[in-house]
Amino acid sequence: MKMKNILAAASLLILLSGCSAGIIETNGTIEETQSEFPPSMEGMVRIDGSLHDLKEGNSRWERKSGTGTEVAMADAASPSQLAEEVVAIQASPNAVIELEIERDSEISVYHWSENRREEKIELTDHQFQAPVSGGRYIYEALATWEDGEVSYTFVIEVE
Repeated sequence: MKMKNILAAASLLILLSGCSAGIIETNGTIEETQSEFPPSMEGMVRIDGSLHDLKEGNSRWERKSGTGTEVAMADAASPSQLAEEVVAIQASPNAVIELEIERDSEISVYHWSENRREEKIELTDHQFQAPVSGGRYIYEALATWEDGEVSYTFVIEVE
């Protein structure tokens, strides 16, 4: 019976030490440890004052782990294929489109045709304007951080 208690205590200690991610203090400085790998980065787009979710696509993350590097990759369909699953966001001509993605990322936006990237969209403060001409437009927002990148898709319908 005593051996079972020792084994249970040892198992509990191992389990608890594996769950110690969070915020730690080292030499008087506070550091945040990565509690989730790969991280989940929420992306939103604001159009005409309303927030809408971005559809997450491909992602790639890496972090140092001991003497090696841990890599997590997720493969998804292309933005033109993902656009088939996305409800188009109604936008007025020349509406301001603002991207809001967690953790202050570098963002590149691309206009997609049916099967490929067509052109890179110039951003100013994570914003650009909707086209003047009516129609359905597919966009890919590629967010990049020091430790990874995520592709997001959204579709607008200019009326």
